[in-house]
Amino acid sequence: PETAALMRAAPWEPPVTRSVGRSSRSPKVASASSRRAARSMVEMRRRTGRPVQTACGRSVPGKLVATWLVIRAPSLLASPGISLVLAFSTGIWGAWFLILVALVLWYRPYLLEGVVIVLMNVIMGGVAPILWDKLKPYQQKRLLVFLDPNVDPQASGYHVTQSKVAIGSGGLFGKGFTLGSQKRLKFLPERHTDFIFSVVGEELGFIGVSVALSLFLALFLRTTRVASRANDAFPSLVAFGLVSAWFVHVIVNVGMTLNLMPVTGIPLPFFSYGGSFLLVSWTAVAILLRISAEGRGQPDAIGL
Repeated sequence: PETAALMRAAPWEPPVTRSVGRSSRSPKVASASSRRAARSMVEMRRRTGRPVQTACGRSVPGKLVATWLVIRAPSLLASPGISLVLAFSTGIWGAWFLILVALVLWYRPYLLEGVVIVLMNVIMGGVAPILWDKLKPYQQKRLLVFLDPNVDPQASGYHVTQSKVAIGSGGLFGKGFTLGSQKRLKFLPERHTDFIFSVVGEELGFIGVSVALSLFLALFLRTTRVASRANDAFPSLVAFGLVSAWFVHVIVNVGMTLNLMPVTGIPLPFFSYGGSFLLVSWTAVAILLRISAEGRGQPDAIGL
């Protein structure tokens, strides 16, 4: 009777349940704590050499450790390439090697990984002089001009110097369409093919260059979306191959006009004068339109 009276007096309320494994903290705090937990697990495994056991008794997967190291130490992974580039000067390479050793001690990778990284840099530093001797004189001159255009300003470095002058003189809005002095007075060589991006920078300025690069970015993203929505693997690979070719042409052409890459005779897609390359570029557009039409209605795999 007493229990029945208590039940009539107090209304029944459903019990409050909490989902297992779900934190009541905000997503930012939870993600920060997850990163701290991952760091502590990686450090514990690094010190003990054994898999770290979680609260459920499961060991931390090796992919977590590998992913953390890749995110944490990208400079160590790219260090052999840096050593290959800097090996033209013994003093500069020696300074880089000391910086590399300091980075290895700071990042504290596994012993085998640290030894492999240091050995790869030493090998690249020793291989670079051999590769340099096997280059032809004009190839050596091209690399030297890339590092310092003033080495040969009237011959090998003339293209890069005039290109930088043209782009720099354009300013924010440029000198006006067809009003570029570097182009009209023919100071800029190959202004209609390889160095046409310098003409864009001189006549249309920073605004025009930004618009041109934005259009290329939109083309790359759209092509990547077409590749991800293809019906089969073959058209998807074809689309990725086409966008990769365009991407390499844009990076190399724009980079060499700004002296960020060695001068190479690669045209700029849809800008440079030339029948064969322009024809191939528009043929690639037609192929992409066909792939897009066949893959219409397919789910977007990459969320673009």
